[in-house]
Amino acid sequence: MKSKARKFVFYFFLIFISLIWWLPLIWTVIVSFKPVGTPLANPATWFTSANTLDNYHYVFTNSQSHIPLWMFNSLLTASVSTVLIVILAALAGYAFSCFNFRGKQFWFWVIMSGMMIPFQSLLIPMYIMFNRMRLLNTYLALILPYLGSAFGVILLKQFIDTLPKDLFDAARIDGCSSGRIFISLVLPLIKPALASLCIFTFLQQWNDFLWPFISITKQNMMTIPTGIVLFKSQSEMDKGYAMAANAVAIAPVLIAFLLFQKNIVKGVTLSGIKG
Repeated sequence: MKSKARKFVFYFFLIFISLIWWLPLIWTVIVSFKPVGTPLANPATWFTSANTLDNYHYVFTNSQSHIPLWMFNSLLTASVSTVLIVILAALAGYAFSCFNFRGKQFWFWVIMSGMMIPFQSLLIPMYIMFNRMRLLNTYLALILPYLGSAFGVILLKQFIDTLPKDLFDAARIDGCSSGRIFISLVLPLIKPALASLCIFTFLQQWNDFLWPFISITKQNMMTIPTGIVLFKSQSEMDKGYAMAANAVAIAPVLIAFLLFQKNIVKGVTLSGIKG
């Protein structure tokens, strides 16, 4: 009985904590379906008042809104960034894990120290550099700054360290080159870590606000986080319109997380086996 009571209290506590985190999202979705002018101060009206899709129609068709274009920009830049970051991180992680070269430890510590530098401290030099290269208001401005992912290199290097090196030695004896070993052995064995890195990177890129807000000023180049800010500031609008825009921006990353959450947990768990 004591064991059951403890489990009940434990699960009740977990459900309570999860509701605290989910409540803003639930409120956003509910308000996004409420007609213009609906009083929302009383929570009882959340479930008793009428619902409508007019808010979503306004978001997608209003002349001040470029939600489809902003979502395309976010999808394009986040997808390209994710693919490039994963490729570069996998190659670097493989090199640091399986090869001995001069300055290996030094360069790995340099990469690790990169995680200690706040991104905000790099904004001014990055802006000056991209301005001189005339890359502001371009897709490259949204992709290039994130390609050197220290987190991705460390995650995949740590994961590759757990793989049996005898397998690589046997492949070399059979005549496999380092590239063939990487493609045929390493990549299939580190799929959980790759999936984890893909999801983390995509979510980070989709939700990124500060650098796109600084580097992009043209409406047709904005991503969804910065575009929504512009959409809200251009006119005094009802909360329903704002919440509908927020719900549209949240939907892709929420779906991605729900579909791949097992890969995220597995990748993080297995990557912490060693070191």
